[in-house]
Amino acid sequence: MILVSAKEGGTSFEDSCLAMENMFIAAASLGIMSGWDHATVKDLFRHDPALKAELIPEGYVLYAAAFFGYPGPSVKDRGERKGTVEFK
Repeated sequence: MILVSAKEGGTSFEDSCLAMENMFIAAASLGIMSGWDHATVKDLFRHDPALKAELIPEGYVLYAAAFFGYPGPSVKDRGERKGTVEFK
């Protein structure tokens, strides 16, 4: 997990998002899977403010969070799915 934070103001949000995008591109070039996971981290910090204070410097705002890892073994093809799906 990588957290990107910056001092609030100016183009901090945009710069943080672009930095994360560059990490995604670099990871893909190395065969590493990645994904954006900002909502989970914000929820975690809401329940554990001490963790936020430990991970994010004072005066900084969390703008992006992502996970990185190598893909697992190939997924077995389960064949065509049958039946219907209902949305309510």
